[in-house]
Amino acid sequence: MNTSIYVYSTIKSPIKAAHGMGAYLLAWKKPDGTDGTRARLFEMETTASMAEVQLIAAAVKELEAYHVIYEADVYLRNNHAKSALTVYMPEWYRRGWKNAKGEPVSDWYKELFRSAIGSTLRFTQERGEFTSWLEMSVEKVKEKGEKACLLTLENIQSKRLRSGSSESTRRT
Repeated sequence: MNTSIYVYSTIKSPIKAAHGMGAYLLAWKKPDGTDGTRARLFEMETTASMAEVQLIAAAVKELEAYHVIYEADVYLRNNHAKSALTVYMPEWYRRGWKNAKGEPVSDWYKELFRSAIGSTLRFTQERGEFTSWLEMSVEKVKEKGEKACLLTLENIQSKRLRSGSSESTRRT
């Protein structure tokens, strides 16, 4: 199953934990050839890179619930998060989930590693098909001061996810 995972967070702080919103969007082809999508929105208190790691872990966990082996392109913005996932995480695993200083790493990395076993994740900082939509949706919720819990595409069926298209809304 070829899948795309998009993550976005309003948190900008690289070192100190900050309050913000974060979301992920999953996009995939269903066995019948139709498109499937699911978006989730969360309130978060963490750093910018950890926000993206937590969102990716949550998205992978949701995919795991479908009991499928998948290939996923993961669209993220934070270079530190990408390095942590592609360079450091394999090293932490070999060291028993300890960093170079011998300190334990976050359980989020362990969870993501376990959930992704047997699957292929390709990390990129390029903008994908749904990048702009996800960013605009999260920023809108933040501006309105709405309480974040779960945002599913069913809540926004009247709008098309892809800008400039007149096709009907994608359904999960």
